[in-house]
Amino acid sequence: LSPERDTQKMSASGGVLARAVARVAAGRTGWATTRSFIVRPATSCSSSLPLRVTAARELRLICGALGARAPAGGVRWMSEGGEAKKTKAELQEETVFLRLTGSLDAHTVKINKEKRYLVALEATMKILEKDLITEVPGAFTALNDKGLPQISWPVGKEGAVAEYLAAHDFAAVDAGYTYHGAFSLGVKRVKIMSLFSLVFTSVGGPLLVLGEADPGMMQYGMAGAIIFFGASTTGLLHIITSPYVISLRRLADNSFEADTPKLTGGVYTTRFASQDVTASSTPFSTFSAKGKSFFIHKELFAGDAGVQMLSDIITPQATEEMYEQTLHKDPNDLDTWYTFARFLWKVRGDLDASEGALLKVLAADPGDDEAQDALAQVRKLRAEKPATP
Repeated sequence: LSPERDTQKMSASGGVLARAVARVAAGRTGWATTRSFIVRPATSCSSSLPLRVTAARELRLICGALGARAPAGGVRWMSEGGEAKKTKAELQEETVFLRLTGSLDAHTVKINKEKRYLVALEATMKILEKDLITEVPGAFTALNDKGLPQISWPVGKEGAVAEYLAAHDFAAVDAGYTYHGAFSLGVKRVKIMSLFSLVFTSVGGPLLVLGEADPGMMQYGMAGAIIFFGASTTGLLHIITSPYVISLRRLADNSFEADTPKLTGGVYTTRFASQDVTASSTPFSTFSAKGKSFFIHKELFAGDAGVQMLSDIITPQATEEMYEQTLHKDPNDLDTWYTFARFLWKVRGDLDASEGALLKVLAADPGDDEAQDALAQVRKLRAEKPATP
C-alpha cells in the first residue's frame, strides 16, 4: 500500500481492520501483519519493526526481521486486488451468536463441528474457558496453527457442546424474560465500600503498633480490635448479601442462570434447572439450588413470561399463595388482581377463577382496556373448551 495513494481509500472502505491498516500504511514503513493478510508498504524499509494488527483490534509491536515471512500455516499473503484464501477448516466453520455469563451483548463464536473446535475473540474466549470447559468434561484450550487459542473437545462430547451452545443461543435468551433485583446497584456499591473499609482497617491497625517505639498491650489491643471490626463487618455483609440475585434469566433449554455478588465485588453465576430448586429455610433467601441459597423479590416478576418463570422456580402453589397474601393485605390492589388473573389463566389454566379476578378489576375500573381484552380472551377460551360430561 502506498501511504500517499491508498490511505484515504482504505479509510473510506470502512471496518476496524481497514482503518487499522490505513494507520499502519500512513505512519509506519515496516511490514503490517494481520490475522488474514500481510500489507507491504510501497516505500523502502529500513530498520522498523513489524507491526501486528491483532483480533483484539489493537496495534502491537512484534519482534522479527525485515521482510520476514508469516508463521507457517498462519498469516497468508494477499495482493492489493486479491482476497486471502480460506483453509478447508475455516470453510467448515459455522458462526453462532451466544449470550454468555456477565454480558448482555451477543458474542460471536466460530465452531468447526467436524474438527471439534471453536474460536472467538479474546474476551469471549475467557468466558468460554471458564464456563464451557466446566460444563463439558474433557474440553481443553490449546493454540491453533496461527498461534491463537481455541477450545477443543474429544470425540463423544459433541452432544454436550451442542447443548451448551443451544442453551446460550443469543436470539432465544435475549427474547426471553430477565429478572433484575431492585437493589442490584446498591449491593455492588456497598460491597465495594466494605472492601475498601477492610483494606483501610487492615493497614491502619498495624500502624498503631509500628508507630510506637515501645508498644504496650493497649496498642496491640486497639490494632487487633480495628482489624477485627473491618473483617467482621465485611464478612457479615457478604453473608447477608451473597444470596441476593442481581439478575436471573431463562436459557434456551429452559434452565436458569442467576447472578449473585462475590466477596470481591464481582458476579458469580450459577446455572440450575427447575428440578434443582428446593425450598429454603435460611434467612435472607427465597429458594436453594445446587447447594446455594438465593433471594429474589417475587413481586418484581411481571408479565406472563415473568410469572411463568417465578412459577417454574418456586412452584405454582407458592406463587398463588404469594398473590393471595398480597391481596389479603390490600384487597384494592388492582395491579395485583390483574397479574393474579393472568397467572390463573396462563399458568393454572383456571379460566373461571381468572374471569372472576378480571371482573373485580373491571368493577373498580371499567375503563381498563387490558383487563377488558384479557376477559374477552378468557371467555372465548371458555366457549371453545369442550364441556365435561
